[in-house]
Amino acid sequence: MAWQISSWAALIYLTFTNMMIYADRGILASVIKTLESSDEGMGLSNEEAGSLGSIFMFGFMLTGFFFAHYSQMKHPFTLIAGGLFLWSLTALGTGLSRNYWELAVARGVSGVGEVSFACLGPPLVLEYAPSNKKSTWIAVFYSAIALGASFGYIFGASIAYYFNAWYYPFYFEAVIIFVLCLFALSIEKDPTLVALKEDSSPLSLGKQLKILFQNAQYVFIILGFAAYIFTFGGISFWVLFS
Repeated sequence: MAWQISSWAALIYLTFTNMMIYADRGILASVIKTLESSDEGMGLSNEEAGSLGSIFMFGFMLTGFFFAHYSQMKHPFTLIAGGLFLWSLTALGTGLSRNYWELAVARGVSGVGEVSFACLGPPLVLEYAPSNKKSTWIAVFYSAIALGASFGYIFGASIAYYFNAWYYPFYFEAVIIFVLCLFALSIEKDPTLVALKEDSSPLSLGKQLKILFQNAQYVFIILGFAAYIFTFGGISFWVLFS
């Protein structure tokens, strides 16, 4: 049965889900040294281990535009639920992997699942935020980046240590993401969150991208955010566990 979500519940749900995206990075980083071990892991080389930390970006880059584009015609929570379901499967697949290529495929496809939320989460936060608190709410939402990575390190290392196996944290992650998927499906789909009416058609994806890239302010903000994530991701993945 669908239920109507309140603004505060939406903020909590969206922020927690955003936190889990970066917790996923932390979980992988927390077990990467084990994966490099021939005895307890897979004996991965530095190159193989490093690629696992960034291969999800292929899924991000190749499919992010499409999720954002189709959110104009489909309800964003429906698209988020689909992405979370795929992410849950890839987290399970990561835990079940027993060689580098299985891990690489699972991590690559995980980016497709995660990007559905990465594209649609911030606009939803702004939709639910009071008009005089939009900056505060989006700041809370993005505080989940550091919180999620920190949580992932602790969670991943603790679960792996308790069960004496690197793959158990991903099983727990899969369950958490699946619950978040069910939550998204159960939310009442407010039609006002769909940008276009049923009898309307959006601009082509190419035209929309052209408009965006002509906006210099938007481009500089995106480049700045990319530089921040590049630095944060590199430090969090390698410095702490090298």
